[in-house]
Amino acid sequence: MATATIHIKEVGGYAGANHLTRCYRLDPPWKFDRVDHEYVTVTVTVPQKHTEGEVTLHAATETGAPSGSMKRRAGSYVLHEAPITPEYVEGCYALSLGMLGYQISG
Repeated sequence: MATATIHIKEVGGYAGANHLTRCYRLDPPWKFDRVDHEYVTVTVTVPQKHTEGEVTLHAATETGAPSGSMKRRAGSYVLHEAPITPEYVEGCYALSLGMLGYQISG
């Protein structure tokens, strides 16, 4: 089974206070642009008055920083209107990684 393990629970440095960004280590690595990547960041952007909330997934380095490109990858999606609770955010991470075929472990 392909697994994703939390590597960095709260990644800093992403613009805006409404971003909840986490870095995961993937086993086995995922291939983006024909290159294996062991890490991805998943960002949950909380909806604001005039913007949609969204979940974005990016290839990452071990520090959680983008690995070359900020292109949205499979596992990215727009949030539906819902209260943003801690449980909802955890579900966002799980759904995003699940779209890649990974299950969160540990």
